[in-house]
Amino acid sequence: MDKTAQTGMTLLEALLVIAVAAFLLVMGMRVYKSFEMEKEAQQLKLNVNILFQALSSFYRANCILYRKQSGGVLKAGELDPIINRGPNFAITDISAQLQTPGYLTKWPFIRNTYVNNQGVGNGYVVQFNLATVTSRQQLMNVDISPAKQQSIGSIYVWKAQVAVQVSNSSNANMYQNLLGADCLSSYDVGNKIVKPCSANSTGDYIVWERLPSFGSPETMTDVWPLMPTLNEFTQMYTTNPILTLTNGSVTNQAYLCGG
Repeated sequence: MDKTAQTGMTLLEALLVIAVAAFLLVMGMRVYKSFEMEKEAQQLKLNVNILFQALSSFYRANCILYRKQSGGVLKAGELDPIINRGPNFAITDISAQLQTPGYLTKWPFIRNTYVNNQGVGNGYVVQFNLATVTSRQQLMNVDISPAKQQSIGSIYVWKAQVAVQVSNSSNANMYQNLLGADCLSSYDVGNKIVKPCSANSTGDYIVWERLPSFGSPETMTDVWPLMPTLNEFTQMYTTNPILTLTNGSVTNQAYLCGG
């Protein structure tokens, strides 16, 4: 007599199916988490570029003290050495100093996993650092023997800086490498700045530094490195040196807006 065939699965088969399903679920969650972290990293890089573009516009508007024809102040150039001789200039209120004048279109940014959104400036600290002050020399030989070098001004170069306080300080080094930041640093409460990379500090801030002429790699052409040189030529070789060579007068002025 034929036996009736039995259908179903054994306990071992059921456990195997559950194990495979659990493995696929875990791998799927890991891949999703990886995509989310990559998206957050790209968003943070975009935020940094946006802030650099805003700082670039701020610099162009404030690198020199603009005066009326009568001599009165038209625009107080906050980075002009007449007003600020460095070594730093802090943007203490991003909303008032960058967004309200129109340099920054939207603030604050949306929350980001990498950023301590409860920190100073919602986790973002922006500033300018005086990179170099170089004396400009002119060879004087008018009624002078022997000829000598005469200082006719100083070249001021500011660097823009964006610093982000990371949400997990123990991962600061990893975040720096992942996001391509220039260094790690810490917040100086007294001066309301994040120490520049030249300070060789460390801490829970990842820091980027750029010349104002290089606001963002996504918005600059291949000729951007020539901008400081062009500005330097325009302002240095068409003012004091010509006056010095033509009439022998010596004035000492600051050469600005060359970053």
